[in-house]
Amino acid sequence: MSRSGLLMLGTVAAIAALFALGGALDWPTPSVLGGAVAVLLLGVALAVTRVRRRADRSPEAPGR
Repeated sequence: MSRSGLLMLGTVAAIAALFALGGALDWPTPSVLGGAVAVLLLGVALAVTRVRRRADRSPEAPGR
């Protein structure tokens, strides 16, 4: 499995844990949804920056 796939899997697991914790502690639904959106955006941003870094590195680059 690729790094991006593992990152997305971890993001989904964090969102599931957030929903479970929110339900167990009776947090307001909008707060849990806001947190889930924030975690999702963070996971996507991390995945995109990792893919961009990998794409920026070319095999012909000198010194690498």
